[in-house]
Amino acid sequence: MQSPTAPQILEYTWEGFVFELILTCVEVFLYAIYLILFVFALHTLSRRQFSGKTIFLVASWCMTVLGTAQIVLRLVLTVKEVDLLKGRIVQDTAASAPSATPVFGLFGISSSWQEGHDLIFAINKLSRPKHACRAE
Repeated sequence: MQSPTAPQILEYTWEGFVFELILTCVEVFLYAIYLILFVFALHTLSRRQFSGKTIFLVASWCMTVLGTAQIVLRLVLTVKEVDLLKGRIVQDTAASAPSATPVFGLFGISSSWQEGHDLIFAINKLSRPKHACRAE
């Protein structure tokens, strides 16, 4: 089996990045809608008197805390993927022109291609549905 070339791997990485970026944008949009509905629910629950009100309030707050944690994790993963993609582009550029100085190396991006490559595919394997993980 022939191993993929650097442009093919970068193209696959770029497709994965675009997928993750779109996924993040959709999740942030839906989270904003969720926060609006959460505030509306808190307002409604605080004005009415009924039995079980405390249970509903606790459940609403727990769901909001978990949803916020999930959005924070999604944003962190997206930022990490941007950093890894920058490192990959710099590495491919440096490999094609040995005299080139890595621009992003100043920001602490990992220069190890294998570590970045393994991390990108591990993240993709965890966060993508099975039908989206296809090799081209």
